[in-house]
Formats: sequence, C-alpha cells, structure tokens
Amino acid sequence: MIALSFVAFFISVAGIVGGALANKSPKVSWIILLICGVGGFICISAFWTLPGILFIVGAIFEFVARKNKMIPEGA
Repeated sequence: MIALSFVAFFISVAGIVGGALANKSPKVSWIILLICGVGGFICISAFWTLPGILFIVGAIFEFVARKNKMIPEGA
C-alpha cells in the first residue's frame, strides 16, 4: 500500500507536468493526463476519485481543443 501511494504521488506530479505542457505540446499533454487519471485509479482507487476525474476531464478538454485547432479558419 505504501509503494502504491508513492506511485500515486509520482503520477500526480506527472499529471501536473502534463497540464503544464498543454500549450507547447497538446498531443503529449492529453496523453499524459489520460494515463495519469487512469493510473491513479489503478493505484489507489477510491482515494483518487477527485484528481482522477479532473485529470480525465482535462485530457478530454485538451483532446477537443487539439481537434478544434486543426480546423482551418475558412471552413
């Protein structure tokens, strides 16, 4: 349990880094956020509910924003 708590800590730090990369590299950002959201649920399940949901919602927002940036302005 202690090892999984340390893993969850590093996952949360990676998620924060993923969020910080949103402007520079959106594709990498949403992948990191999604992996961190799901990985936290695997490590510490119910205790990860709020951060996990926020990471997954952030990944979805970043994915949608990335898709919208690909559409040309005249279309």
